[in-house]
Amino acid sequence: ETTTIGQGGPNSIAPNCVVLEGLGIPTRLAEIQWSDAILEGGRSIRIFKIAGASERGRLLVNGRPLETGEGAMLIHGTRIVFGWAFCFRVVIPGTGEPQKDDISFENFSKEVMQYTMTSTMENMDMIKAVTQWSADLERRGYGVDEREQLVDLVGEVMVLVEEGNALCKEVNAALPGTPKVTLDIGICLSFLAVPQSGGAHRAPPRPLAVVIQVWRGSETEELRLLAAWPAWDFERRLQWLRDAHREVLKRSDDSRWAWNLSKDDWWVGDGADAAGAGADEGVGGAASAPAWPG
Repeated sequence: ETTTIGQGGPNSIAPNCVVLEGLGIPTRLAEIQWSDAILEGGRSIRIFKIAGASERGRLLVNGRPLETGEGAMLIHGTRIVFGWAFCFRVVIPGTGEPQKDDISFENFSKEVMQYTMTSTMENMDMIKAVTQWSADLERRGYGVDEREQLVDLVGEVMVLVEEGNALCKEVNAALPGTPKVTLDIGICLSFLAVPQSGGAHRAPPRPLAVVIQVWRGSETEELRLLAAWPAWDFERRLQWLRDAHREVLKRSDDSRWAWNLSKDDWWVGDGADAAGAGADEGVGGAASAPAWPG
């Protein structure tokens, strides 16, 4: 017996048993397979990720992401995240004690963030970057505590940047006329805090700051830095990016969104205010939206 999960509804060419819509959920994301084979006193239940890498589907089991074709056993109390917003816990009556732990979305998010941070810090590219930055910051006079705090903050922000890039990719796929925007992480430090002759250092006048860089363009286009958002303000900006994603996928006034997302002001300033300005200007109609490279 198989239960399919994805965005495809009953009128789709690939309808699903369970229909979910949102970021990270393609037409067919996963399948849950039930077997009559007896395992620990009950039926065998496994979940498999079906979506390919190009579909950008997201499936996590107990905080760990599954790759395409990979499966995981589901038992009483197993936690599942479909996409970026749907969190479930498996309940199998008669197979275990009632769970007394907090299953709030915040706890799910902490579990996912902890796993993602650990995976990120184990990535070789990340290790090389941290090593290089740590040596350079030490040369500039920043202490061990400051460097460790920086690494911790980068790890936390990396999780949100991953979501932000997923939002941008899905919006761009839904509106091919909009420019490709990529988010990255940058570090701001004082240009004046430079090494002195003889190996001495001038004390850094300002603390280190992590920013989210907003880049426009792609591998085949000229990359251009649009903005640098402070890390402390990123969650607010990520929220209006989520709002834009939701409206675009609802096919709500595509021409207006294509126009707003093509303007640098939407990314440089406050996206919500820029979107409102576009509406006040009476922007509408496919002819008024500029044709940007897809």
